[in-house]
Amino acid sequence: MPKSPFDQPSFFQHMPPEIPLDKWQRLVDLIAVIYKAPGAWLIQANEAGMETLLADKGPENPLKPGDAVPQDANIYCRHVITRNKALYVKNADHEDRWDDNPEYTEYGFKSYLGVPIQWPDGTVFGTLCTMDTEETDLPDEYIELMHQLKHVIDGDLSQLVTARKLHELSLKDELTQLNNRRGFMDLARKMVQLARRNDFSIAMTFFDLNGLKNINDTAGHQAGDRLIRAFARALMEATRIEDCAARMGGDEFVLLALQKSLPETDMLVNRIRRSFESILEGDPDITAPSFCFGTRTCTPSEPYTIDSLLLESDALMFEDKKRFKEENRE
Repeated sequence: MPKSPFDQPSFFQHMPPEIPLDKWQRLVDLIAVIYKAPGAWLIQANEAGMETLLADKGPENPLKPGDAVPQDANIYCRHVITRNKALYVKNADHEDRWDDNPEYTEYGFKSYLGVPIQWPDGTVFGTLCTMDTEETDLPDEYIELMHQLKHVIDGDLSQLVTARKLHELSLKDELTQLNNRRGFMDLARKMVQLARRNDFSIAMTFFDLNGLKNINDTAGHQAGDRLIRAFARALMEATRIEDCAARMGGDEFVLLALQKSLPETDMLVNRIRRSFESILEGDPDITAPSFCFGTRTCTPSEPYTIDSLLLESDALMFEDKKRFKEENRE
């Protein structure tokens, strides 16, 4: 969730596909009818300020979707957003604090009822509101009704957060919190497009941990899990935010990195090795942790796909594995 409501990206500009927009529109239209008001709105606080996300379709409504005012504008909704609290103004004529409110001075809206729309953690998303050019004296039941209606949108935002978390979980490896194979493939395709647009070389490194089966058999799977988590941590600590690391399963990991110069991979692997050894230093069940790897680097002019990079780097890793086994035969 954003630290401030005004840090949110604009839903009007980029509407999440999970949002039931037609349902929200019907709700806003219904509010205008129930309250016999010239306008009802769903306002989002975001980077643009306070932006109209939805407006009822009545002919008297002067504020349209996409209209935005700066976050410091003294409109009614700003008080709801900054205080995270409902606001009912019966008649702005009787309150000096609205003298510089453009909704009051320019459009003549002197009555306002608005409630905060909230994310599941209580952070403000925006407001659900209605305004009138005449003084109102709404009974408590009508004010409570607005609170109940806003829970419909709150619930949809909660479902959006849940859906995003489930999607993120489906892309993460539970043990290491690295990308899993599915998450890696999604990000890797985007990285390939970026590399081709910017004439970057791209390097796929395939890693295979040595001795995992032996550690599992002799010290137990908890020790094996420590080995896996230690390598994942080393991988994360040694790589850049723009790199893409993943656990492909078991003791196999991959790293896809954009490169401006070819020697970068050797330096990166050395950083990973030093970090891996340092993390496990002193572990009673794991001595001399190591890994084998293979790297396939492609220049911008070479044809390649993610699948071809995986196959070729895996084959190179296998050759390194053969050398490792030959060197460590008793």
